[in-house]
Amino acid sequence: MSTPFVVAVPSKGRLQENAESFFARAGLTLSKAGGARDYRGTIAGVDNVEIAYLSASEIAANLARGSVHLGVTGEDLVRESIPDPDKRVLMIEGLGFGYANVVVAVPQAWIDVRTMADLDDVASGFREQHNHRMRSRPNTST
Repeated sequence: MSTPFVVAVPSKGRLQENAESFFARAGLTLSKAGGARDYRGTIAGVDNVEIAYLSASEIAANLARGSVHLGVTGEDLVRESIPDPDKRVLMIEGLGFGYANVVVAVPQAWIDVRTMADLDDVASGFREQHNHRMRSRPNTST
């Protein structure tokens, strides 16, 4: 038997439901032989295709490694986790679900920063003074 064509879809929640609905609209029914907690599945009536249920970030990583052939994941994850993504993967089409809200936040102590223009001014000043970009660092205090 030949190696199966592996399709990666989100493993839980609304993203999984939306991905399954997308395939269903195309007449393809995803099924898990081992039940809801199984991480492998098939497409009913389609031979030699395996569904891999992974987290959205794992889908991007597996696309980069070539261990899945098609994946439903966020473009942001592809661009953040795959070096030179436009040369390594082909983004076929946006599916219209899974949007994220992006929030820009600064400490309350930054009393001069209330708009994106204010933040741009602070970042530009920092770069001029230190000769490198301002970067966020994770909070390591406990």
